[in-house]
Amino acid sequence: MRKRILLLFTTLLIATSCNGQEKISTPADFAFVFEHASCGTIFMDILDTTQNVLIQKTPEGEIANTIPLNLLDEQMDEIYQKLIEIDFFSYPEIYIVPDEQIRGYQAPSGIQKLTVTANSQIHSVVWTDEIFTEPPYMDEINLRDLADLILEVIWSNPDYQSLIGCA
Repeated sequence: MRKRILLLFTTLLIATSCNGQEKISTPADFAFVFEHASCGTIFMDILDTTQNVLIQKTPEGEIANTIPLNLLDEQMDEIYQKLIEIDFFSYPEIYIVPDEQIRGYQAPSGIQKLTVTANSQIHSVVWTDEIFTEPPYMDEINLRDLADLILEVIWSNPDYQSLIGCA
């Protein structure tokens, strides 16, 4: 019986220590502005969590729609954990995949800009989402996954879905 308890304890200890990164508390001042433009779309989405709004602009830069869009604490936590996981704060202001990694381009391509405030620091990164890499280039994949996470949060919001032209 003692061996079983010791084995169970050891297994739990190993499982928890090998579970990847430890969750870091989301700072009280965490906020971000995410700007997304896709080729072929009419509007550019700008999610501003400092104001809890989503702004849609036309390609000419005119405001087409503004709606309140409040993210849940769980969504903010998930996004912050992703930022930490990919080491977002170490990315350059303008992220470009190195030429030797590029194997092709996709169309339409997207442009993203993310400006994050956390722990009294502000960091912005701009990147395009048009490049195929071989072998997979993790920095580029991480930014794509981050953008996909934020876009899923936006697009799944009922207020966003109720906008004209959204299905």
